[in-house]
Amino acid sequence: MQDHTGCFISFFSDTEPLLGPDTSAEEQLLRRQGTGPMAWNETGGFFSSDDDVPAPDIQVHAALGIVRDEGLAAPHEPGMSFGPYVARPASRGSVRLRHSHPYAKPRIFHNYLADPDDRRRLREGVRLCMRIAREQRLASLLRSDLRGAADAGLAPASDSDQDIDDFIRTQSFSFYHPSGTCMLGKVVDHELRVHGLENIRVADTSIMPTLVTGNTNAPAIMIGERAASFIRMSAG
Repeated sequence: MQDHTGCFISFFSDTEPLLGPDTSAEEQLLRRQGTGPMAWNETGGFFSSDDDVPAPDIQVHAALGIVRDEGLAAPHEPGMSFGPYVARPASRGSVRLRHSHPYAKPRIFHNYLADPDDRRRLREGVRLCMRIAREQRLASLLRSDLRGAADAGLAPASDSDQDIDDFIRTQSFSFYHPSGTCMLGKVVDHELRVHGLENIRVADTSIMPTLVTGNTNAPAIMIGERAASFIRMSAG
């Protein structure tokens, strides 16, 4: 079990939010005219936690609104958020059977940030986002500085290792890229067929031996298209 784990730091602003909990009108505007607040693009980038790493190992997202409850809460308050995650995690979890009954839920053990190197990388990612938030051109648009954000529980109390680690411990969550539990070669063969079973294939990111550095949407589509190709060839 591999996943991208990270957290967000958030800052209040005086700019009214573009979107509220009900986005039906904005969605209609997007469909009819291709414009409006639903047409905005999220900003992000890849960074290296250390000069010695061979490739970027931190992905940072920037989003409008205050991120609470793992990004699942409606953004009622105007603001801006920055979210780093560990792009190439060393920590590994597992998915195991809980019971022989086919409808029993599996036992999922995420084991996020168990490897100390993952914690170090995420710490540097949070520190980078705090440095970005201090940039004068951005700070002038925000109502709260790092101290105000920390008082609201939205940022670390300081950029010390201890304060950042305390924040990470309570605020980290999955960025929803679970992978690796039906690994290619061990669980499925080169045509994604499950070893030892007939007519069963796996076509999602669980077949990845190693989690990709960035988002998994495009790789998941590619895996599905490849599985469809294998099925068509076997049917012919």
